Amino acid sequence: MPKGGVLEANLRSCNNWSVRKYTKAEVDTIAICDASSRDIYFVPKKEFVRSSIRLRIAAAKNGQKRFTRNAEEYADLPLDSAISVE
Repeated sequence: MPKGGVLEANLRSCNNWSVRKYTKAEVDTIAICDASSRDIYFVPKKEFVRSSIRLRIAAAKNGQKRFTRNAEEYADLPLDSAISVE
């Protein structure tokens, strides 16, 4: 369930001994699912700058728009990540 109108996804793998951030070489696109609405958002690897990513699905209460990622911008699978079938 999104907290405060934001979906957050970790871009790392962790177990009992270590935490490892996914690299751009390992992952092309991350799919983030909003369980409450069943919408899926596709984040390309060029957006992987931190160890997590936050997508805003509702407007910020303070009206902030700068430095936010609107989830609707990620609703379509990027063409460079799409698998072609011949």
